[in-house]
Amino acid sequence: MSFRIDERGLLRWIPWEERGWLAHGFSTLRAVEPAWEGEPGAGRRLELRQTHSAIVLEAAEIAPSNEEPPEGDALVGDAGGVLLTIRTADCLPALLVDPVRRAVGAAHAGWRGMAAGIVAEAAAEMTRRYGSRPEELEALLGPAISAESYEVGEEVAERFAAEAVQRRPEWPRPHLDLARAARLQLIEAGLAPERIADSNLCTFRNPELFPSYRRDGKKSGRLVAAIGVRS
Repeated sequence: MSFRIDERGLLRWIPWEERGWLAHGFSTLRAVEPAWEGEPGAGRRLELRQTHSAIVLEAAEIAPSNEEPPEGDALVGDAGGVLLTIRTADCLPALLVDPVRRAVGAAHAGWRGMAAGIVAEAAAEMTRRYGSRPEELEALLGPAISAESYEVGEEVAERFAAEAVQRRPEWPRPHLDLARAARLQLIEAGLAPERIADSNLCTFRNPELFPSYRRDGKKSGRLVAAIGVRS
């Protein structure tokens, strides 16, 4: 596995750590609180009021004077010193990097947002804003609930490609594979399969590392996924 948990309790993707200009990672229950305070070269932190939508916002258009987080489920940016963050507790956090133009993106994808195309929309917005070429983009799919633990109704399953839905004789209802759905969406958007990495870490099945709403209910905390261009 090309991940490690650093001394601050943050989950890092080792290949991206080699890029000194890139700040990234996922908080864990071992993280020092607040998890992202003091991240080197990432002074301003942005977050969203997440609504399971397909709304993508550009970091530079969010004024520092904003008292309340704007509504949306993905952020993109290319300015230094800005950390894009999203919160999840079983939903999929997807991070995007354009290593050529040094632009980044972060998307929050539950089943509603995934069905609405939020991950592909984030990649498309990077193309529109920064001239990113889809085949040069890299994606990192963070910890989320696994298909084995994510039972859904038929009305949800029918909104996804068959490849993203798992069925077993012992399961009374279908199970949704969020990571697989995201991968399919990104490939359709033009990303190369080999440029899409998956943590393969289940939030539900790793109670010592990650919060899970389906496991713990309203008392669950939130995983904070972050990415930014260092100043």
